[in-house]
Amino acid sequence: MKATTIIAAAAAGACALAGSVVAFGGTRDTVQQVGPGQSIQRAIDAAQPGDTIVVAAGTYRENLTIQKDRITLRGAGEGATVLLAPATPNDSPCNEFGEVNGICVAGEFTLGSDDVGAPVHGVRVSDLSVRGFSRFGVVVYNAVGSTVEHVDSGRNHRFGLVAFTVEGIRLLENRSHDNGEGGFYIGDAPRANAVVQGNEAYRNDATEGIGLFLRDTSHGVVRDNRFEANCAGVLLVDTAEPGPAAGWQLSGNTVTRNNAACAPTEDVPVPLSGPGIALLGTTGTLVEGNVVTGNRPTGDTAFAGGILLASAKSVGGADPTGTAVRGNEARSNAPADLVFDGSGSGNRVAANRCGTSMPAGLCG
Repeated sequence: MKATTIIAAAAAGACALAGSVVAFGGTRDTVQQVGPGQSIQRAIDAAQPGDTIVVAAGTYRENLTIQKDRITLRGAGEGATVLLAPATPNDSPCNEFGEVNGICVAGEFTLGSDDVGAPVHGVRVSDLSVRGFSRFGVVVYNAVGSTVEHVDSGRNHRFGLVAFTVEGIRLLENRSHDNGEGGFYIGDAPRANAVVQGNEAYRNDATEGIGLFLRDTSHGVVRDNRFEANCAGVLLVDTAEPGPAAGWQLSGNTVTRNNAACAPTEDVPVPLSGPGIALLGTTGTLVEGNVVTGNRPTGDTAFAGGILLASAKSVGGADPTGTAVRGNEARSNAPADLVFDGSGSGNRVAANRCGTSMPAGLCG
């Protein structure tokens, strides 16, 4: 089925903002400056592919939608350029059920359907804060080669930063905290080719409460991040939805004290409390050189432990295959530092520095 195109044509002369134009081999790259009292969305609507929109320090009460290739949206820094939920939101095809996203980067799609058309390419969002939106702080959907960097997303009703049906996504040195659901979420992306590096997710502890949720998504690197004080640190899972959880490398992450308790929801139908890194039904995945400490359940939970490797058949997924857990430091976690249910084939849990394991004998 052909997806409905939802890219709106920019209105001529919609934005009378200062800018400079530089030509390179027949292309036009424009830098537009947006200051307090001016509309960021108006600048986006007037932009052409390749343009950069630089937003000055200040508070801006609007929600934003980017559906053009190679747009760069850059603020003056986290806490300097702040995007807040407006009383009257801008119209956006990304808003759903009356809920509003802070920033939506999206290609063509049909609302309420899995059908997608042409993706948006090469969008970059950086150096700003997003606060208090009734859906996601930042959502990237049906996009190729997108980057979100140095964005502080907090106190949004759902996840702080999510990406679905993406390829080549880069999440770099962002913070996602105090959100109503979780921190970061990548899903439905069999060719994610993701880089998730230098981010922090903390105090996401109301519902779902996952620091980093990787669902039915494959191929990526998660390194040098910090996940603290959520209901779960990192959850990598294969579910009944299409696409495996395969080809990931998790290294150099600090996962500590993810001890909050979250009740089941429609999207995560099990209670969560205490898992540090949970690998459910993973394929060809390496977990190496992480520090996982003090993750202990404080409420009902379906699973817990410092590093947990287990089957995902209970949620419609697969047994783990070809997954290696090695060279990690795991201490003071409960019910054990390492938990492996023995399912699957070709998995290896070895050379980890830890105090306890289930079954016994996995440490050392």
